[in-house]
Amino acid sequence: MEGKAKIFVKIQDYKDIKDILSLMQQKIGEAKAVLERINDIRTKEDKIVAKWGGDIKDIEERLVSINNSLSRV
Repeated sequence: MEGKAKIFVKIQDYKDIKDILSLMQQKIGEAKAVLERINDIRTKEDKIVAKWGGDIKDIEERLVSINNSLSRV
């Protein structure tokens, strides 16, 4: 073990560090779950917006058709 210094840590400090690391892992898991829910919501919203775009395009095409029909009269 040349060049390496020994580190002594109090048992209580070690336990505190382990608890903090465990809590951090728990919070990371919670953050991942929140991000997954956000992505699910975003996907659903994107589908809804795409449908609205399709609906608007359909309405626009119908209006053009009606306008063309009226122009011929």
